[in-house]
Amino acid sequence: MDWQFIRTIRTAAADAGRAGVDLLLQPQCPVSNENVSSSGELSAAGWRDFHFINEAFCQLSDIPFFSDYGDGVICLSCIATPPQIDLSADARG
Repeated sequence: MDWQFIRTIRTAAADAGRAGVDLLLQPQCPVSNENVSSSGELSAAGWRDFHFINEAFCQLSDIPFFSDYGDGVICLSCIATPPQIDLSADARG
């Protein structure tokens, strides 16, 4: 059995199906809901409104915060149930 041929047919069918769905349901930006040329793309307004993860995150779990509360802040989850880690080992490198 020629697996390369089957893989080529499967890829072509998936591309055709994706194009059909894009034709019936206009792809939209996941941030701004504006129409875009293909699914998964961001519009200009979407890029403007998109927020990247910045340096504001929990010191223990690396969970990002929505606002910057300063250095060394710990999230509520870690305060309620502290993870079992050795901070002195992290300080030594």
